[in-house]
Amino acid sequence: MIETDIYSKLVEDALANREQYLSEARQSVVRWDYYDNEFYRVAPMYFEQNLRARGQRIDESTASTSPWSYAYGFDQNGHLRYVRRGNEEEGIERDGSKLINRRYNDRGVYAIEELVYEQGMPSRFLEFKEPECYFKEEYIHRESRLVHASRFEQWPHRQGTRAYEYDFAYNADGRLQSIKQDGKVMYQALTIDEAAALRQEVFEGLVQETERTILRFGDVVTEDELCFVGIWIHGEAFGILNPIFYGGVQRIREQQLADGDELGLIWSAAEHPDYTEALENPALEERFSLLLQYWKYHSGVPAKREVELERGDMWWECLALWHGVAMELNMRDWTDRIPATDTFVIFIDEEALMVVNGDLEHSVPSKKIRMLKEKGLL
Repeated sequence: MIETDIYSKLVEDALANREQYLSEARQSVVRWDYYDNEFYRVAPMYFEQNLRARGQRIDESTASTSPWSYAYGFDQNGHLRYVRRGNEEEGIERDGSKLINRRYNDRGVYAIEELVYEQGMPSRFLEFKEPECYFKEEYIHRESRLVHASRFEQWPHRQGTRAYEYDFAYNADGRLQSIKQDGKVMYQALTIDEAAALRQEVFEGLVQETERTILRFGDVVTEDELCFVGIWIHGEAFGILNPIFYGGVQRIREQQLADGDELGLIWSAAEHPDYTEALENPALEERFSLLLQYWKYHSGVPAKREVELERGDMWWECLALWHGVAMELNMRDWTDRIPATDTFVIFIDEEALMVVNGDLEHSVPSKKIRMLKEKGLL
């Protein structure tokens, strides 16, 4: 563990000499680049390891009207020396074998980064966030390429420590092909066509596996009839890759209708017995996770780039995929396969779902929607 007094001394120095450090960094700038979002970081592989898309370059006039755009200043050697975004500034000091980045906002110092070089290649990265919070990475290179990183994280307030091992692989052209975190692929470069093929593969796999999952309700729902199966997803990866399946039973629904409950409640999992299931296909989950990382890495990428997500970001892509799965399965007759009513449907449930506003129409075919309305269920 790095002693907290090291951090304290670095912060004390950065605060005492703030104007000097920032002024020296600004004065060294001979070229400016502007981006709509973050494009450069001191830590090697920062964007790839965090599955973050880089910003898009914009002109100075556009940047001047956007207070949260990034301005990057470079010195005569092409080295990044200064960063500005809103009320945040970064002054980067270079001295051959070491780089120090002091990151400021209107409250003071919010981070200090240090990157150490050996034989011209990064060998160690440190980021100090607060006295008991810092991150350290140590790097191994082969043929001038970063092939391995060991990461250690110290978190504050008894959150403890974490450690990760990263392995980087490249294709024949020298481009990054994949990253493994602790032996598991967390990033894989995909072309647009490869991503489209993977999506179709995952879609077909989810249809098959979701069908098997719903059929398992027939083994546990023996004295009731199912009126729906909801598939609860949320923004965390595990909530997308392997959501919770829950069954709604007709007996409860009939009582709700008799009691005059509002329509939103008759579709709520909380009102029904605890009939739950989950997917049981680790291989499919692994393939889905690759698609998820592709979507996450390209989330928010605007038009006219090499990769533009059809729906803008990871969440909407995932929601559309699961809606398609439910729609496909709602085309099938379930009444002879599980104890189900003639109004049985499968739908995707999520925090923003508003049944009374027509959200079921994303998961349920129009013919069944009309039937539900005719029976007073929508």
